[in-house]
Amino acid sequence: MQVTGTSFRVLAGAIPSLDLLGYKQFHVANEVVRYACHLFELSSGRPIAIVDGQHVTGYRTAASAAVAVGGVFDPGTAVRVAIVGSGLEARHGLAAVAAVRPVASATVFSPNPTSRDSFAREMAAELGIPVTAASTVAEAAAGCDLVYAATDSRGRVVVERGDLHGVRMLVTVGSTIPIQRETAAAVFGAAASLVVDTRDAFAASGDLIAAYDQPPKFLSLGELISVDSAMPGGLIIYKSIGSAEQDLVLASCLAELAVERGFGTRVKAVSTGRLLSKGRARK
Repeated sequence: MQVTGTSFRVLAGAIPSLDLLGYKQFHVANEVVRYACHLFELSSGRPIAIVDGQHVTGYRTAASAAVAVGGVFDPGTAVRVAIVGSGLEARHGLAAVAAVRPVASATVFSPNPTSRDSFAREMAAELGIPVTAASTVAEAAAGCDLVYAATDSRGRVVVERGDLHGVRMLVTVGSTIPIQRETAAAVFGAAASLVVDTRDAFAASGDLIAAYDQPPKFLSLGELISVDSAMPGGLIIYKSIGSAEQDLVLASCLAELAVERGFGTRVKAVSTGRLLSKGRARK
């Protein structure tokens, strides 16, 4: 739903193996974004928790990207990483990559010099690796194995084909709705392999809509990590828009941890159950 100055989206899903039902809602009003994940027990409909969705989104995106990185680079391989963007998702992304593969060094580009300098200083201290700031995407990507793009470009392409000379893998997570752009169509056209976390990306991501008239041959994230043979040479792109199921699993884990550790606020159920007569619904 969109009205002037405001948009509202809901992603719903169910995970029978976890007895979990829920949705993530996020809306924009006055250029402020708010997220929340609402969880219910699938078998009974009982409300379980409401979890702040901002960090769920960041951690989910980073975790799935790290899985993809682990599917491309062999264990123990030291990876040189370029980060495009300096916000929350960029920070989560670098930390997640460092958790699955050794990071030899990192560079960061952001159009805001203050932001990229802060990112470099703070992430170097957090991860104990050299992190330096760069003044362009091409400068950041030079000599790197992996480029991780997590931007809020508001529709403007940030990553061009010429920026990625010699790069083995591009992770791009910043274009998740049709009006958003992050990576040029020519980048996708030059890719040897395309990996997506959900097929919905072809209808949801402005980058993929611009790049393809019809969905090309691709691997799912699950297929990537189950492939026994080495990936073919050339550029590998992992395109992520996220899914309701990913959000719900992570939100459920966070809710369980909160209960174990005494965080959060318990409230009475905000809705009550009412049995419906068999074969008919009550208005």
